[in-house]
Amino acid sequence: MNKETLKLILKAGMITGTLDGLSASIQYVIVTGNNPILVFQYISSAVFGQDAFSSAVTYGPLGILFHYIIATGWSALFIIAYPRLPLLRGNVAVTAVIYGVFVWCMMNLVIVPMTRIPSRPFNLTSAAIAAGILIVAIGLPLAVLSKKNISRGE
Repeated sequence: MNKETLKLILKAGMITGTLDGLSASIQYVIVTGNNPILVFQYISSAVFGQDAFSSAVTYGPLGILFHYIIATGWSALFIIAYPRLPLLRGNVAVTAVIYGVFVWCMMNLVIVPMTRIPSRPFNLTSAAIAAGILIVAIGLPLAVLSKKNISRGE
């Protein structure tokens, strides 16, 4: 991986992490009226279980760190795959939907079930909102950044 690709991955991770974190926090506050730090404590609970809710000061920042690491991972996967998969190089909006839904499926059906986060019953409305956030906050910026910065041959 060259230096420019690494820079793009880190930039994309910061952008997608920020957009997704802000979107999830705003949505959480609107729905629950609770402090948005709980979103990041929830992320920490993947590693620390219920202990993550014992201290916002400790586990909130850890959740933010985990969140950015995860966003950077999804950004890296997209950016590395972009020149190799013609499907990702088509219409930006379609690419955003495909990747946002892919990330939602992987997180909710594969990754989160392997963590210490307790399972919850499926709720279509919540799933649609979460997938929509991922489409706009992760899929769209990655599709736009990649289209602008990556040639097909890289």
